[in-house]
Amino acid sequence: MITSKELRSKWLSFYESKGHVNIGAVSLIGDGTTGVMFNVAGMQPLMPYLLGQPHPAGKRLCNVQGCVRTVDIESVGDATHFTFFEMMGNWSLGDYFKKEKTAWSFELLTEVFGLDKDKICSTVFAGNESAPRDDETAQLLIGLGIKPEHIFYLDKSNNWWELEGTVGTPCGPDNEWFYPITDEECGREHCDINCPCGRYVEIGNDVYMQYKKTENGYVPLENKNVDTGFGLDRMLAFLNGLKDGYKTDLFAAVIAYLEQASGKKYDDGGEPQKCMRIIADHTRTAVMLIGDVNGILPSNTGAGYILRRLLRRAVRYCRSLGVDGKEMLPVAKIFIEQIYDEAYPLLPQKEEYILAEIGREIGRFEATLEKGMKEFEKTLAGIERKNEFMAKQNPDYVRETAIGGKAAFKL
Repeated sequence: MITSKELRSKWLSFYESKGHVNIGAVSLIGDGTTGVMFNVAGMQPLMPYLLGQPHPAGKRLCNVQGCVRTVDIESVGDATHFTFFEMMGNWSLGDYFKKEKTAWSFELLTEVFGLDKDKICSTVFAGNESAPRDDETAQLLIGLGIKPEHIFYLDKSNNWWELEGTVGTPCGPDNEWFYPITDEECGREHCDINCPCGRYVEIGNDVYMQYKKTENGYVPLENKNVDTGFGLDRMLAFLNGLKDGYKTDLFAAVIAYLEQASGKKYDDGGEPQKCMRIIADHTRTAVMLIGDVNGILPSNTGAGYILRRLLRRAVRYCRSLGVDGKEMLPVAKIFIEQIYDEAYPLLPQKEEYILAEIGREIGRFEATLEKGMKEFEKTLAGIERKNEFMAKQNPDYVRETAIGGKAAFKL
């Protein structure tokens, strides 16, 4: 079994051996230049350099960058969604291009991670009126030993990367890497990377950023760049043969603690499993946001509101699991002391502060819930008194069974 710490080390060591400089991770909190509250992609902090500004560390860069995305927060609770995740990345800023990148990605997958080259599949850009079909990448892949029948040409919706609707940003065709999680086909006529059965998993992609988006289309960039991104959480599960991302070492100790605290088993599935995933995910993200170099606190506006929403949602799922919201504090300690202590050394330094702020928000929300429950019970009692009184006055009276709009608004 490969651990998260080993995976980070292997990624960085491999690209450092190819002349890349580890530039480290930047803050999770948006700096205001990109219009987003959080860092949502590994390449986001490098946008100026992908557009031509020289990077102080040179032309070959790599890192492991934390990211926060909450647009699909309602999907968290399944086996694959997270609000915090890490992207393993490497970049060429006007240096090497497709020949070197395809060779290095292939070497990483086959020699470092031990994947069978005869099972690797890849997708390339099919071309359109804006950019040509990417036959160059396809031929390079074949030359490396990937079977021609394992290379698929897909349209812009699948194999073109750009920030939707954002003029002035770099973009271009990409080459995505796939691998089967089982040798057994599902029975459909074509059980390949396009099959809905989920047999093939995407493990990463290389984006060839050679264009700049304009109001009327695209123009070539002066320098051709490479932007590679492999999700650490997804890759870790894949390399360990796991379909459930919450069974990797990033979450194993947390899930074990929640099982002990609740007396319920994660592998029994159902609502308890969903609750454990949400508590684990949201607590992890809260730890990262509060413990960040530009850390934030729960509030009613902006990024602080997102943090507040995550913490309070986790508290609600603690109640559903049958544990006190304060059980999130030992969960936070596990993330700080055992899982991310080396990759994010600022977390142990800020541990007391992080735990105190999480504890304060839990206390505030539980007090709000307690007050709300008292008001709810008071409202129900009032409805029941009214029903009893009216029933005595009129035997045909239809009892009220719902809370009125005014009372509901107050609650």
